[in-house]
Amino acid sequence: MRWQELGAFAGVVYRSHEGIHRNANTQPWSTDATLAHFARFARVFRAFRPYRRQLMAEAAERGWPVVRHPVLHYPDDPVLLADRDVDLPLLGSAAAHAAALRDTHVREFMLGADWLVAPVLAPGVATVRVYFPRGVWASLWDETGDVVDAREGGVWREVAAPIGRPAVFSRAGAGSAVGVRGALREAGLL
Repeated sequence: MRWQELGAFAGVVYRSHEGIHRNANTQPWSTDATLAHFARFARVFRAFRPYRRQLMAEAAERGWPVVRHPVLHYPDDPVLLADRDVDLPLLGSAAAHAAALRDTHVREFMLGADWLVAPVLAPGVATVRVYFPRGVWASLWDETGDVVDAREGGVWREVAAPIGRPAVFSRAGAGSAVGVRGALREAGLL
């Protein structure tokens, strides 16, 4: 289900991958729950269609990727500039090592300039640590209450990301936000 959520924001094509051992891997149609989740995020993907078209035109014109590291839009942000692979020694356990890496890396990406996406990358997790660059950011799922104010500079926040509501935020003033949220409301997803 997390891969289905990630796929709705991570490119220009939303599809499943059967894998090389189709019958050994979970497929979107494996259970009623996974099929319903796939259908939900296909509708989420569709809500972003006009915005993606703009991004594809921008890619053709400027060569910018549709999915981007945030440093492209925040080139002076010291946290984003410092985001790099570091050679940390193994810290006792795999979990401790993973926690140390999580604290040194920005684990989100941007869909164009308007949307910040922080996928959940571990099983059984319902929150994610997100770095918000300078600005004001509003949750895709809660237009009225889930706002992060980083006007004074970038901030880290632990945010809720239950299955079905991944951590996706629009920046204040994002031209695409009204259209995307309207399409999601029309589809019954907000």
